[in-house]
Amino acid sequence: SALMQQMKQRPLGIIVVAYFFTTVAFSLLTATYALFTERRFGYNAAQNGYLFAGQGLLGAIIQGGLLGWLVKAFGDKKLVITGTLALAAALFLLPMSTTTAFLLWTTTGVAVGHSLVLAPLNGLASKSVDAASQGRVLGLMQSAASGARIVGPVLGGWLLNYDVLHAEQAFGSTAYSAGGVVVLLAAVLALAL
Repeated sequence: SALMQQMKQRPLGIIVVAYFFTTVAFSLLTATYALFTERRFGYNAAQNGYLFAGQGLLGAIIQGGLLGWLVKAFGDKKLVITGTLALAAALFLLPMSTTTAFLLWTTTGVAVGHSLVLAPLNGLASKSVDAASQGRVLGLMQSAASGARIVGPVLGGWLLNYDVLHAEQAFGSTAYSAGGVVVLLAAVLALAL
């Protein structure tokens, strides 16, 4: 099909893979975050709910209010690179959280990084094809995200289990470091656009 031919073209293929990697890392985090904060800080469901609500609110502010201005000022590619680097840094730093303040700082980094990546990647995908193919391409992007939302939680759970068995004092380090590496791969792909 025409869409598969376009997928083989360098820009679109890179964009879809970067979107997949970013979504794997973020879904890995969201699937394991409550377990991490419960074990590390003793947080209950309500406290974790507040953290997730804060992430969602920050994401809504960025995507709903600031993103249009940021895209005009910096462009999609720069936002994707900045967002992936911020998300990777936050994932690498998250297991080092020993205080609530540091946890909030890294969680903010996750929310900001993730918010700066997704819409610009969708924008780049739609710009990489002709008008007749845009709907199919955005469907392809959502399919990649759906697959990533299966891979991320499975990978995160498996790596958290590894930490329980082998690195209890560093609970979360293996999962979030792996997520950080996956997002860095997305950053490298974005640089190649």
